Amino acid sequence: MRPGTYVYREFPKWVTGPDGAMIVQHAQEERRLRWERARNFGREKANAVQRVRADNFALELALEIVVLRKRGYSFRGIAHVLNSQGISSARGRQFGPSQILRLLRRAQNAVATGGKLTNQAKKSLSD
Repeated sequence: MRPGTYVYREFPKWVTGPDGAMIVQHAQEERRLRWERARNFGREKANAVQRVRADNFALELALEIVVLRKRGYSFRGIAHVLNSQGISSARGRQFGPSQILRLLRRAQNAVATGGKLTNQAKKSLSD
């Protein structure tokens, strides 16, 4: 090689990884970082869709749960009532008491972040 000639070297180089800009030493490392970034993007999109579905499900049941709660039912009692009415959870299973509490919390958070709920249900949830 003659003195003063430019030699192109691909590595090390800067790439954008999941944690920001990084220096990679090999093509294999670059491929791994690009794959992780694409995978994480897909996960974020899927998680966002799942969150919307869960919020909508919680908002559908919130009014009925609040009405039962105001009548003095425990979370276990509410779960029993919903199960006896044939209403199943989002995954098609029976309700348990902890699921009822989580549904109420999710409905409150969904309303606080812009979910659609009737005025009567909003008032009941805030009490």
